[in-house]
Amino acid sequence: MNRVLPYLWYPAFFALAIAMFAMMLDRESHLLVALYIPIALVAIAIVGLELVFPARADWRPSRTDVESD
Repeated sequence: MNRVLPYLWYPAFFALAIAMFAMMLDRESHLLVALYIPIALVAIAIVGLELVFPARADWRPSRTDVESD
């Protein structure tokens, strides 16, 4: 299941970001807010999932590596 999830959640997150962008524009949000909020939320979700389910099992950064980045 761990091998299938990245192929499912990446397209789902990007579709969600596009839907959020369209919804925010429909509600007459400022263009930059409508653009950056969905991107930031998807980026945070992907980073969180990469920490829990890394693409390679041998790659699991330490907390100090993540904090310094």
